[in-house]
Amino acid sequence: MALCELIDYSVRPASTIELYEYLAVTRDDIAEVADVLPPDQVEQVTEGDFLVVYIVDNRVEKVRGLLSVWFNTTTAGIDTGSGTVWGEWDLDRELVVTAEAVEGRDADGGSLQGWIAYNSHGMRGIYTGEHFYTLREPVREVEPDGKQGRSEEDSMEPNFLCHDEEFHETHICQLRKKGATTEIKHFARDPKVSCLLCEGLANSADHVCSPVEFD
Repeated sequence: MALCELIDYSVRPASTIELYEYLAVTRDDIAEVADVLPPDQVEQVTEGDFLVVYIVDNRVEKVRGLLSVWFNTTTAGIDTGSGTVWGEWDLDRELVVTAEAVEGRDADGGSLQGWIAYNSHGMRGIYTGEHFYTLREPVREVEPDGKQGRSEEDSMEPNFLCHDEEFHETHICQLRKKGATTEIKHFARDPKVSCLLCEGLANSADHVCSPVEFD
């Protein structure tokens, strides 16, 4: 289960630098941001959008990237180097909240359930609806033979640990890679199982690689 830490980011300087602000995007504006934003973000920009683009420059954890917020639709996309992660923009907490449900535990060993989210410092974590817990580096479990197990990123690819490789592309980890937030939300609407590999939650064992039921 993923380890999380409750960090007070309010005592830190802001990590975002406003790059563009468009109260109502024009055709010329779209051409301008096309030189900066990743292609999948450019595709979402339409005339009339209230769009703000920020540079994320977190010098504490050395995280850099781009954060784009569509204030007219409360949609946001953040890219810190491994592709855009999409979610709903929580203005009050400055979080990109995805549709991916996960389990974790805090520093005291307490159980957490919430949604994968990114804060304005580019940090990935779990948002419980009350607090944002920063996820620590992916933990590699040690197998009985002393070899290291796979990290969360490793678990994204098909291998012998997936219980149903034939339908691996419909598992939460693969949908996450594709940015398929609608499908993730549908398959995790009423979660009954979690995945031992990526910590994702799903309605049934059909949509995770290594399912474990929970109460």
